[in-house]
Amino acid sequence: STKRYLGKDIFTHLMLPPAESDFKAAKEIEDALKYQQYEIGSQPVSVFDTVETMSGNTTIVETKVSIAGIDREPSHPEYKLEEGDFVVGVKLAFQKADTTFFAEPLVYLRGQMWGSLSVQLNDISMKVRLPEEALFRLLESEKDLNFQKFTFKTGDSIHLNGKKIIFAGVNKNPKVERLEGDVAVSAVLQVSDNQGKSYTAEPVFLIRKGEIITPKAEIPALGLHFFLAKIDPPTETFEVRIAEGNLNGVQALPVEIAKKSYRTDYIVLEAIVFPGINLFWLGSLLMMFGLAVAMFRRRKEKSGGGSPTTVGVGSGQ
Repeated sequence: STKRYLGKDIFTHLMLPPAESDFKAAKEIEDALKYQQYEIGSQPVSVFDTVETMSGNTTIVETKVSIAGIDREPSHPEYKLEEGDFVVGVKLAFQKADTTFFAEPLVYLRGQMWGSLSVQLNDISMKVRLPEEALFRLLESEKDLNFQKFTFKTGDSIHLNGKKIIFAGVNKNPKVERLEGDVAVSAVLQVSDNQGKSYTAEPVFLIRKGEIITPKAEIPALGLHFFLAKIDPPTETFEVRIAEGNLNGVQALPVEIAKKSYRTDYIVLEAIVFPGINLFWLGSLLMMFGLAVAMFRRRKEKSGGGSPTTVGVGSGQ
């Protein structure tokens, strides 16, 4: 945009940082980050970083990182779920001083290919991602689960190793990614442990193009895993399969953290002032006008339209 004044012009435009506007520059910035691997579990692990204060002194800042949960239906701006994907998001809690920040990097397996999508934490200038080893451990933990079959009606409850599980009802509009024509419901399970803490899990029963898909639900804090395997409408019963494993499915996961990773999700509004620019334009117009007059006179003289001027020299007597 340009704003014109008598004595100046102001030109403004938007600029994106290189990491957002250029793929090559973004890759160079990512490659320059120094990731360090940590074994993160439910117990906090300390990550230390050296920062410079306003006075120019350096100080060591401690950030405690722990796994807050496992998400079987994670979302990421760069990931789109495809049929057959095995995808897991790991919810990480970063506690710095009295503030906790959350990040959910994800790792996925698609056919013979795997991928890891990182998360930038702008508030603490860190970036976090999951390595390939994390995917292997998550896959291995799935094999060790021993599911038991339970049949519920609304209001039924069971006790499982000191935990009480109540079938509270059915949610006809569960939070699950759907395609056109999909039909989905979820079972609402209310779980309480022996300390009186309450949790909720909603395993989903999804029908897509005649096929049944049953994404798993988890309560990582209790190590419980749920599948809604079958629905019997005539008897209004629901078959739920429940397994109890390690907390978060695994004892710990390798997590890679890069310090001093600065935000790139910004734009710059640049304003350029051109003082006296109107004098420049005026001079340019005068030059163009003079050139046009000269060309016109030259053309007129060549066509004979003008009378040449004769200068004579006389002699005095």
